[in-house]
Amino acid sequence: MKTINRLPARSASAKAGKGRREREENLLRFVVRKGFIYNQFAARCLMKKYLLILIIAIVGVILFTNAFTREGTTKKIRLRKPDIVDLVFVNYNNWSYVMRNNGSYMYDPIDADHNNNKAGGEFPRGSGITIVYAGGVYIGAIKDGVPVVSETEFATEFQPGRIINSGVSFGLLKAENPLSPSQQVYLIDRTRAGEDYHNWPEDALRDQFGNPALIADAQTWAVFNDIDTSLISEPLSESPNPGLGIQVTMESYAFNAPKIGDVVYFRFILENKTDTPYSQTYFGAWSDPDVRPNAANDLLGTDTSRGMVFAYNNTNETPNDRVVGFDFLQGPVVHTSQIPQRDLNRYQNNRTVLNYDPEQNRFVPEILDANLIVLGPVTSFSFAGSLDPVDNMERYNLMRGADRTTGNMKSGCGLDDYFVFRGNPLTEQGTCDVAGSHNPLGGIYATAADQRMAIATGPFAIKAGESQEIWVGVVGASGNNRLDAVANLFATDDIAQSFFDAGFPSPAPPE
Repeated sequence: MKTINRLPARSASAKAGKGRREREENLLRFVVRKGFIYNQFAARCLMKKYLLILIIAIVGVILFTNAFTREGTTKKIRLRKPDIVDLVFVNYNNWSYVMRNNGSYMYDPIDADHNNNKAGGEFPRGSGITIVYAGGVYIGAIKDGVPVVSETEFATEFQPGRIINSGVSFGLLKAENPLSPSQQVYLIDRTRAGEDYHNWPEDALRDQFGNPALIADAQTWAVFNDIDTSLISEPLSESPNPGLGIQVTMESYAFNAPKIGDVVYFRFILENKTDTPYSQTYFGAWSDPDVRPNAANDLLGTDTSRGMVFAYNNTNETPNDRVVGFDFLQGPVVHTSQIPQRDLNRYQNNRTVLNYDPEQNRFVPEILDANLIVLGPVTSFSFAGSLDPVDNMERYNLMRGADRTTGNMKSGCGLDDYFVFRGNPLTEQGTCDVAGSHNPLGGIYATAADQRMAIATGPFAIKAGESQEIWVGVVGASGNNRLDAVANLFATDDIAQSFFDAGFPSPAPPE
């Protein structure tokens, strides 16, 4: 029996100082649904129990707000207003992963599965081993002359729901009620049954008969936006003019087949609802990849030929070492005159995109017009432990391949490269291009740590009222040792990319 845990939760977040920006969600009430079977009596009892918890929590927040305000040299702790967060576990292929409706994925901040672990990306499913602790989106652009980045790390600057008007300035945009029960993560599967299938959103993909466009063994759909500026984590003096007026649709596709069952495909649709074009937009896939069992033993690498950033073990940990990679399968469409020559040289032959065909009920490869290309990743970056970027200027600099503080474009190697630790750990390529204990430079280049990583693409334009579509694959692999796991990751990623490029043909490719 498949299991879906759907947990609406209210959250409050705070930030003090410049340490790690993890802001945990406070669980006030939840309902667990298994296989679409409900126990109404248990649900009534559950709601009574959590109504009491809700009252206690509200009183606690009031007391906390009155009693815990810091002035002086430290930043004031700011409580975000409550928002509803729907959390769904997807258990259909070799991944057990979390999807949420606020820009976050593979993150279980309230330990909904009661495994004493807030990580939301288990691989292989059923192993009890997680390789992704949390994931989220970065969207950055220049707004009124300053860099603005709407982002999700452990907390989020997005709220559930659509933006209901368009073609106006950011301040005049309006959004759906984020507390509405309809602001959920929708999940459908091959059974073509259940509430989510029959209540599939009208603006989600549908076939020529009006049915939900079921392409994978399981799919999720959610929509969110960044117009609630009370969700930002820094003072306006540090990150001014927040919010871009971007509506994001996030979908995930899970196929239960050899090799591609090790992949979760993510589709992001970014819509500019304002009356202002954004010409210098960047999109990043951020993650905290805790490759268990020892999350502090992680190294990062970038395979530029595959467009993938990955995390693997510095030393062999178990008989089955694991690795995880984030691959830009399809980036935004750009005009060749809009990007640096460096990136044009790299991606000038990328001229195919996937478009959904409702008659065939599948994604079909199509060739772009002349002077248009598909932009791949242009940078990957990392920061360990508590060294997260502290404001939008630093985030925007990192996404464009620059030093986070000076804004100067990176030109070195290793951590100083705009593709962090580019190279091949299987061959120990380069001098400081490969991290690890075998690195000839030693020092920081050989230091394993609890890593954060991101891979980003840009610049690209999102004109007023228009959209861009981006696909990202999250690939898991294991092996007899840490490097065998990396080799298997590369092989699986090649299959995942080929399967994607062909438009997810049926049947799935053989092992």
